[in-house]
Amino acid sequence: PDGALAGSAEVAARNVKADDLGLFWPPEAGEEARSWVLEHITDGIVPQAEATISIEPGDLAQRPVPEGMVEGRFTFDDLTVGYYEDLPPLTGVDGSATFTARRMDFAIDTGRVGDIRLDGGSVVITGMGLPGRETTQLEVAARAAGTVSDVLALIDHPPLHLAAKAGLSPADAAGTARVDLAIGLPLHREVEKEEVRVAASANLT
Repeated sequence: PDGALAGSAEVAARNVKADDLGLFWPPEAGEEARSWVLEHITDGIVPQAEATISIEPGDLAQRPVPEGMVEGRFTFDDLTVGYYEDLPPLTGVDGSATFTARRMDFAIDTGRVGDIRLDGGSVVITGMGLPGRETTQLEVAARAAGTVSDVLALIDHPPLHLAAKAGLSPADAAGTARVDLAIGLPLHREVEKEEVRVAASANLT
């Protein structure tokens, strides 16, 4: 019986295409997070991944299963991350990630958003496997630098419209700028726009 089952295993994979991640992620394991990752993280490759599965008696009978039952890490190269439908995706994203049965933490080292260079960022999914409409949450943060015109064009995308609100025109701007962008939303099937948290700030020089 599941209540008496115990054991451990180590799993490793090499050079997995991002489009094939679903082959290694069972649908019943964090369904909302799995759906978001498979839909929004495309292109690129996972050069190295490893996971440890540790099952103690009674773990499989718990709902949700204990967070530490699955732990792992992987690296990624050249991913495309579509974090919000109205904003341009992150492209050429390199970095690393860790995961448990309850959360995933992506640490972004490099990449681009349009013509703007990423200086770092993160994608964090929490509450995986927990019951409830808003328990599984996504938080995306990105730091980027580029020309003032490109940065203003980014922060003027809907739903931000920050350049227009400040009376700034991307076409007339010169110089360089840095921008901090943050997106947050629950990962259920029918997310309303009112549930999406979007913020951005820019420093123009």
